Amino acid sequence: EKFGRVFLIRAAGRSAQEILSTLQERLNHTPEEEDTIVAGQLREIALLRLSGLVSEGVNA
Repeated sequence: EKFGRVFLIRAAGRSAQEILSTLQERLNHTPEEEDTIVAGQLREIALLRLSGLVSEGVNA
């Protein structure tokens, strides 16, 4: 709510405690800092998905 969007994080490989801790830390960021972090998280999510597609193609 603070930044006008949902909390976005690459959850794969992270524990619930780590996600909650990251959320609490990120609430202290400025909108500009959060924009940079969200962009990085989106890149990580996209790379994981792309990697999954590539490995599916190799195994097909």
